[in-house]
Amino acid sequence: MKTTHYIIGLCLTLAFTACELVGSLDKIEPEHKLTDNNVITDAKSAEAALNGVYLSWRTYHIGWMRHLLGALTGAENEVNIAGIEGFAENEVTDDNVGVENNYINLYFVVQNATATLEHLESTAAIQSLTDARRKEIVGEVKCSRALARLMLLRQYGEFYDRTSAYGIVLYPDNRSIKGNMALPRASVEDSYRAILSDLDEAIAKAPATNTHYRMSQLTAKAIKARVKLYMKEFSAAATLAREVIAEAPAAGYALEDDFKQLFTNSFLSKEMLFAVYAMAPDELYSDGVWNRSTAGPVTSKLAAAVAPSDSVQDKRFVAIYRDLDPERPDIVNNKYPIIEGQAGTKQDSHYYIRLAEMYYLIAEAEARLGNPTAARSALKDILCIDRAGYTTAYVDAIPETRLLEMILRHKWMEFVTENSEEWFDLVRYHAWDNYPIAPYYVKSDRHLLLPIPRKALGGNRELKQNPGY
Repeated sequence: MKTTHYIIGLCLTLAFTACELVGSLDKIEPEHKLTDNNVITDAKSAEAALNGVYLSWRTYHIGWMRHLLGALTGAENEVNIAGIEGFAENEVTDDNVGVENNYINLYFVVQNATATLEHLESTAAIQSLTDARRKEIVGEVKCSRALARLMLLRQYGEFYDRTSAYGIVLYPDNRSIKGNMALPRASVEDSYRAILSDLDEAIAKAPATNTHYRMSQLTAKAIKARVKLYMKEFSAAATLAREVIAEAPAAGYALEDDFKQLFTNSFLSKEMLFAVYAMAPDELYSDGVWNRSTAGPVTSKLAAAVAPSDSVQDKRFVAIYRDLDPERPDIVNNKYPIIEGQAGTKQDSHYYIRLAEMYYLIAEAEARLGNPTAARSALKDILCIDRAGYTTAYVDAIPETRLLEMILRHKWMEFVTENSEEWFDLVRYHAWDNYPIAPYYVKSDRHLLLPIPRKALGGNRELKQNPGY
């Protein structure tokens, strides 16, 4: 399968090439290449390099994974897309095309970011680029690299276990390694350390506010809150999430009053802390995304994400998932209402992180800290508003023994089919709490992480396969 990359104004002689990462997977050549001599010489080329990093997020192979993991959890109706085989049974093989292309494209984000940083930080003076703007660009790029590494870690590494040796490969911040790519995987702890280092610099340097399809200080802080939750540093996670919520209005972020507006506004929604800008169908994998024009019903699998009584009063469920066509009494995901191929309209975006996640993050963190009152308070802030329609009495009535479970269910209701968070939450709950995965239509818990692609193993003799494969 041909891999297309949209990397404009960046790809110089990169720190390492994608073909070195995965052996002969595909011959990756950027459509526009700048040389070492002219890559970043002035403000214009610096901004072009930054755009190149953002453009590397727009490859459809990264978004493709939400379909594949959706089939794994049962939220996806198993449309006919390449690579989906094995996901519904949790028996994915190491030669799966989706696994391979997602791996290579996430590392492409990392390498584009690394190459940009090297030039920005090693060049003493860049014509017409102010020190202040250089600092902001560095912050945005570091945030981008951190998110890509986090996605690699939670898909291909044991992110739920800080003691595990199965982290990701951390390529150095310079290009001296080119031609010597045989590097072992870092531990999960070291992987998190690298991610947090980038996020801390992004929090300090990125723009305080930015358009919703670019990264800001608040984007970095929200991602850091997610990381701290994964690391079981629950108090720190809750503190960071509260800071994001408190700082959001001044930075131009807010919850949407109407749940539907999240999706009709797409990447321009005020709730998006980072979503991908997309104006053309071939920029993202929108063919087969969950809308009535391209995919069929998801039936009762999606409804199983919440208790039956919840689905009746939950305005989100009624607005998005109810099929009002009497001839199609199914549950249909209408989160993505824009029909693929419509000229001049926003296409289905990828929602990597949005403000609502912070409320669920606080709720889970406080519940795990043994603070049910604080957990319920956070849950009320996101559920007892008009867009969801719950009452405080409903939240207060949740038994303490089921509090974590109901936080999980409502988070599923909120985010399913957006960024695969539902799968990673199930993995964490299963690994930490022995939470049963079977009710969520995962047919096997044999694999909690994806295999390292076979061709990546062939290209790096130091790379070890994940357990169970």
